[in-house]
Amino acid sequence: MAKILFVLDSVFEHQGIQALSAFMKRSGYGVEARIYEKGGSDSIVSAIAASPPLLVGFSVTSMNYKWAVELAGEIKKAAGIPVIFGGPHPTYFPEFIETDGVDIICMGEGEEALLELARRLEAGQDITGIKNLCVKSGGRVFRNELRPLVEDLDLLPHLDREIFYKDSPMLAGLSSKRFLVGRGCPYNCTYCHNHELRAAYAGKGRFVRFRSPADIISEIKDVREKYGMKTVSFCADTFTLYPRILEFLELYRKEIALPFFCQGRFNELTEENVGKLAEAGCFYMALGVESGSEKLRNLVLKRNMTDEQIIRGAALLRRHNIKFISYVMFGLPGETLDEAVSTVELLGRIGSDSIAPTIYQPIVKTELWDYMVEHDLFEKGRTESFSHYSYDTPVRLSHKREIVNLHKIAFLGVKFPSLIPLIRMLICLPHNFVFKLLNDYDLFSTYRVSRAMGWGEMIRLSWKIRKMT
Repeated sequence: MAKILFVLDSVFEHQGIQALSAFMKRSGYGVEARIYEKGGSDSIVSAIAASPPLLVGFSVTSMNYKWAVELAGEIKKAAGIPVIFGGPHPTYFPEFIETDGVDIICMGEGEEALLELARRLEAGQDITGIKNLCVKSGGRVFRNELRPLVEDLDLLPHLDREIFYKDSPMLAGLSSKRFLVGRGCPYNCTYCHNHELRAAYAGKGRFVRFRSPADIISEIKDVREKYGMKTVSFCADTFTLYPRILEFLELYRKEIALPFFCQGRFNELTEENVGKLAEAGCFYMALGVESGSEKLRNLVLKRNMTDEQIIRGAALLRRHNIKFISYVMFGLPGETLDEAVSTVELLGRIGSDSIAPTIYQPIVKTELWDYMVEHDLFEKGRTESFSHYSYDTPVRLSHKREIVNLHKIAFLGVKFPSLIPLIRMLICLPHNFVFKLLNDYDLFSTYRVSRAMGWGEMIRLSWKIRKMT
């Protein structure tokens, strides 16, 4: 059958594309991925025109779609083939279909929609009524509803890693390999679009779904046999929410027994599940604290997590010798300097082994964006949604310079809490080359974490921090 071509802007394991590729290959379609290098559009466009695939796909975020739109225009002009855009940006901003050069977008989970699109294109049939797609045709835009969710994730094929590994020995040889545990998140954090997606899928099946322990173990065995690995990384919005986690950990301990990394929430940690995590080989976890201020964390961010839960959860991790990295944000709407410093103090108190700090970036259509508009928290003339990760923020803050400086040296206060009074004085200085040099990198911590997590997982974590949607 005809080929599906995905075009990316970086050499990076994109699990969404791996999932789509596996699904399409199981249905008999040839699938390839090509990396677009800046300034190299002539080469890729010529190659596509010389041997046109049935369909070209781009998975885009809110910060990286412009290059894809430009390249798609060149592809359509040269080869006259359909181009589809999927990923976070089209899902949360379906008005993206109005963009010049964009004719098809996919919203939500795309396996079944992509397969139906390919089959209809092959048969020369109308494509304007496919669920999950918005299609621009004949001067009109056809907006279709979402199809029901695939509730049994075991019915989906394992990720197609070969789509990236065959042309990238570096990726194939990384010591840490990633495995999806489930899809969907039940929480309502105000800085995230999750609540919007869950509302869109209301009545279309269970939003939060998990794979069976046996299916995950089967995939790990296959990947270990084909590519080898020293550590495992489990991908889920929160692994500790997995309802069959104890059953899975026992099976993993018996049949895999490799050190692993995962994400969790402090409020989900118990003596039982932390103990089993440690027994099964969990050596590092990533957990969100976000703010040391309970007011900001719970009333503004709606994390629904108390200081007591964080302190208790961290103590459990330390007791079982599981190291952890804490996600935090500085420059939150309404944040005072004391509240920003309290974040560092809390992480120092709980003994966080490392810190993943970001400067808050407002995202349009989130509840927190609306909160900022309602409370007039944007700087004058800067009502903007970010298009790339920045160390600046349009949030109106009374001590903005100090908070931005704190973001860059917060790791010192986490590692050495006794330095916090000195840090309070240092962050009052004008921005200078020392802050720029330190940035948000703790080199010692990075080295320590990389040894524990594997460089592959560390690269992924750094990428996640910087390339948010």
